[in-house]
Amino acid sequence: MNRVTITRPAYERLIQICLDKFPDEACGVLASYDKASSLTSEAAANQTVSEIIAVRNAAGTRVNSYTFDPTDWVAALYKIQRNRQTIAGFFHSHPTTPAAPSASDIEQWSGGTQTYAWIISLAKPGNPVIKAYRPQYSSAGELMFTEVSIHII
Repeated sequence: MNRVTITRPAYERLIQICLDKFPDEACGVLASYDKASSLTSEAAANQTVSEIIAVRNAAGTRVNSYTFDPTDWVAALYKIQRNRQTIAGFFHSHPTTPAAPSASDIEQWSGGTQTYAWIISLAKPGNPVIKAYRPQYSSAGELMFTEVSIHII
């Protein structure tokens, strides 16, 4: 699938979380109430992101990297389970660079290929750029991120 869907309130919350953490990188989880199994990328593509869950950035240098705070990450997982949601993706911001996966993003990706990676660029003040990517492996086994369109409802 070449498109992901997000509700307008979730989209606006995603932007606000990133702006609130500026100049540090923000990070977190995108959740869906859709009952589709998140075991396949096709099922994940049919989900609508309806909730954004911020996770504290525990990286030592938060202006150009992120690491999920373990306590917040567990709390986010518990909330998703308690609300009978599924993980639709993960997000982080790039305070001063474009909304494209950096070499570090690719190297550190641990979200598998069943979810989407969302990157929010704050490089242009007042004009955040949000892009979503589908991680997948090439025939040579190299992890690649393919941009997908974002549909806001």
